[in-house]
Amino acid sequence: MWEDLVRGPKLKTKRRKKICKRCGGTFEFVGIGRMYCENCTRIDAEQFQAVRDYLYENGPANALEIEEATGISKEHINKYLREGRLEIPPGSDEYITCEICGAKLRYGRFCPDCVHKMSAEEIQSATFDVNEVGEVQVTGGNKGQVRYIGKEGRKLQ
Repeated sequence: MWEDLVRGPKLKTKRRKKICKRCGGTFEFVGIGRMYCENCTRIDAEQFQAVRDYLYENGPANALEIEEATGISKEHINKYLREGRLEIPPGSDEYITCEICGAKLRYGRFCPDCVHKMSAEEIQSATFDVNEVGEVQVTGGNKGQVRYIGKEGRKLQ
């Protein structure tokens, strides 16, 4: 009895079987997170590490250069840009676009204007995080290069 008071009540978590979005295999989903099985999550981490290492060693580069050097597809590089894990330097000629209005972005899925236009209800039910809200692209400059963001992160404006 004393042990129950010290440890608190035992919480039961319902573990659900999910289908991996990448390989189609099943895995146990316990909480919020990426929807990949353990194997695909490891592969994704290794691929991102290869891109990160290339950018760290060689500086900003465009997606084609990164793909040729690392073997990681442009689709994966674009995914890392959409997730806010990589960014296009300011002043680049290449960019990605806001999924709502098409504004030029350096990283993320949505521009700040579109996020601010969403109602509070839409924001609460939305499935994106702060890194998916991108910074609007400024034209001219670095020829579509991508760079590693690092640990400093960004703040939502």
